[in-house]
Amino acid sequence: MAMSSPPPITSRNINVVYQKGDDARRCQLCQLDEDEWSQEYAKVPTYFLDCELDCQALVCKACWDQGIEECPNCKEAVGPEPSEVTFTEKLEDPNRVKEVIVPLTGPNETEQPKPWKGKLLPRSYQEAAFKTAASENRIIVLPTGTGKTLVEIMLLDHFLGGDDPEHFAVVVNVAPLVRRVEWTSEYWHTVRRNHVIVCTAEILRKALIDHAFLRLDGCKLLVFDEAHHALGGHPFVKILEKVSGLPSKPRLVGLTACFLHGRFNKLEVKRKQLEERFAGTIWVPAEADIQEFLPTFNFERLVANQSSAALVSGNAFLQEAKVLLQSLLSDLPEDLQKMFTRHADKAGSVLSLLGRAGAEFYFSHGLLPHIQHELETKMKVFSKGQKSQKSKLQSKIAQLEEMRRACQGDLLKKLRGVPAGLDDISAKAQALVQRLKELLEEDPSMRCIVFVAEVAPTYPLAELLNSRVKHGVLPISGRTSMADGLRDNSLAKLRSGEDVWCLVATDSIEEGIDIPACNVVVRFDAFHNVKSHVQGSGRCRGAGKGGLVIYFENEPEEEKLLAEKVHRVAQRAAEEPVAARHQADAGSSIDPATGAEINRSNCLSMLNHYISHASSGKQSLNDAFKPDSASIQECVVPAPDMCLTVSLQEVKMHKEITSWTTRERFAFVTLTRLRERGLLSQNHLPQNCSDVAEPLGTAREATHGKRHLHFNPEALEQRQAVKTELAKRLTKGLSDPNSKGILKECVDLLLGRPCGKDDITYLEISGSCKSDFRCRVCIKVLSGEPFFPAGDSCAKKAQAEQSAASVALAELRSLLDPQGPVEPTGGQEAAVFSKEVPEDKSNSQVQVPAWKLHLGR
Repeated sequence: MAMSSPPPITSRNINVVYQKGDDARRCQLCQLDEDEWSQEYAKVPTYFLDCELDCQALVCKACWDQGIEECPNCKEAVGPEPSEVTFTEKLEDPNRVKEVIVPLTGPNETEQPKPWKGKLLPRSYQEAAFKTAASENRIIVLPTGTGKTLVEIMLLDHFLGGDDPEHFAVVVNVAPLVRRVEWTSEYWHTVRRNHVIVCTAEILRKALIDHAFLRLDGCKLLVFDEAHHALGGHPFVKILEKVSGLPSKPRLVGLTACFLHGRFNKLEVKRKQLEERFAGTIWVPAEADIQEFLPTFNFERLVANQSSAALVSGNAFLQEAKVLLQSLLSDLPEDLQKMFTRHADKAGSVLSLLGRAGAEFYFSHGLLPHIQHELETKMKVFSKGQKSQKSKLQSKIAQLEEMRRACQGDLLKKLRGVPAGLDDISAKAQALVQRLKELLEEDPSMRCIVFVAEVAPTYPLAELLNSRVKHGVLPISGRTSMADGLRDNSLAKLRSGEDVWCLVATDSIEEGIDIPACNVVVRFDAFHNVKSHVQGSGRCRGAGKGGLVIYFENEPEEEKLLAEKVHRVAQRAAEEPVAARHQADAGSSIDPATGAEINRSNCLSMLNHYISHASSGKQSLNDAFKPDSASIQECVVPAPDMCLTVSLQEVKMHKEITSWTTRERFAFVTLTRLRERGLLSQNHLPQNCSDVAEPLGTAREATHGKRHLHFNPEALEQRQAVKTELAKRLTKGLSDPNSKGILKECVDLLLGRPCGKDDITYLEISGSCKSDFRCRVCIKVLSGEPFFPAGDSCAKKAQAEQSAASVALAELRSLLDPQGPVEPTGGQEAAVFSKEVPEDKSNSQVQVPAWKLHLGR
């Protein structure tokens, strides 16, 4: 046979997949290792098959001599002769090759990128990123704030610049941009009419795989923001696996600031895995091109050691609160007890992070109102004949209200005369408060984001900073713990500087925050990956100039060194072209009419959705497994006329899914049964579920499975509004003749309700003359027995009470604002009390009347 010179092997015309070690060279049919074929000539992998797609599958002489009809890779017919290029001619190092396949090319592979005609002039590295991604699949690594969005727009313009109305592109984001998605064919038909579709990975996965409402025929470009998530079971991975099986593939482009996701280990392996997902290599800009555009960050480490006295005080409070709570919940249903206990345990982490003040706020404005709401909801379902149960719940609600008053926080403590800021908050929180005060003095227009690891401390820390640094701090967290509208509103306020200078945010949304004016970032908790260092500091934009990044638990220099190592791995040129790896879910069930799939990765969520829909939200997935999720014998779900039951014996008949977990196997079989009975549509959505029969004894409120405690979003604003309004009324009362009326209004504000006759008490004391009257005031919410100093002696009792109320108003005003001027009131006795004040060595500039020193916690 005449031999011709082989074409040069490049990433543009052939993909070579290498593998180290003895497994490097194998026949694609008999799969023998080198130690098996090295001693037998006929078994040496030598021939490359000649198929229509030119896969160049490698086989041995023995398999070739037996006759091969189809390619093991593409399943297309194989030519009668092997490829004309010999093994040795094709590869310089034949011992490293495992297989040679055609590259997974995107559209317009041979076309040159079209010139950009937009108004914005791209920088040199943006132009280079655009050109490389326009010609082949790429993962573009650019630091936060250096213009990945413009590259994305240039690519959209390039791929959609033609006249074909059927061409479209999909941009997959981490942060949600659409509030409501309808799972109907009409809705997705409307979506498909757009040239650019922007959605989250989970929505796209469901639209492509679970329900098959969207097909990628005609899709020219698929862009993944935060591409480093494409590992493990993330929706990115499922989408990319779906794309890799398409006959006509879109261009794949990943965008990220750091390719490494997770712990700092196996950098090369993780890079390779990510590149295989995208069937393309990582691209980073040249240092010389981007250096001048990088923001400058100043890193700072703060260290604080908590005092033992504060720990003892805080632990005592927490222990007492938990004991009281357990006694209250002892006779409630078990599911309620477990949920409340889980939330109560979070108070321990809040206590260790913020101190007693934070834990008290968590109880008073988070946990206790939540329990009270649940009990009030439960009380509404009692009938008239269940008066005893209703009365018991009413008693518990009253006790919860008393507990809530005992944890009121800074405002009442100020009015009780308890100095704040010593052992009341943790040393770590004190250090944060002090540093933020210093930074605000240097730059009053500062914008700041404080990152914490969990949802629980977001509201308590925001309140702490509001009360002890400066008002204008809001908490934000992820989708499962905060409504999208509330989060977006808080971000918009910081972005515009509208009465907000700081956000307390969870680590989970560090990728979704974009505040160009932010110039201070605080990592209050420890983080454990390079991505958090890169993404977190990247939030410190400072209008393109960077800013200050403060770490409490991590060492900045160590994190910078790790980030540099990751960047060097990203900079290395790919050693060989990368082929996509498509691993189909074994045992998946596909609807023949639509292509919608039931598979291992979606069966549990799909069954949970069906159960929730069929039971009107009264049941969830855990209710279906009998007797429980640990030892499942059957799965029982709502269905018309009678419940549908799937037994363990029926599940065992499906041999193709034996490697799945028990829950997954039951869910898969149950879903296929529901589809057979017409209770799932061709797009795998619940249908014909009206008047379903529900399993007995499983109905419950859907809120019992809440993962996070939801604070009242108005709690912080309400506290500030009360404080502001209280200050106005106290000031007004100093000059208003009706001091009693003003004092009552102030107590109403503190209680959050009209005060009763026992909430304010006027006690008569002997005057200088027998005919005179003198009074003292006691406010129950502030104290139990001690009273304010007495007012002046008056001829009438009503006048004496007004004088006593005026003294109380002046005292409260001085405590609420120690720096503000207070007009002297109350005669000689007030001066006598102030002389009795011993020096407070911990805070000598604050003089606290002696009667208040008995009002500790």
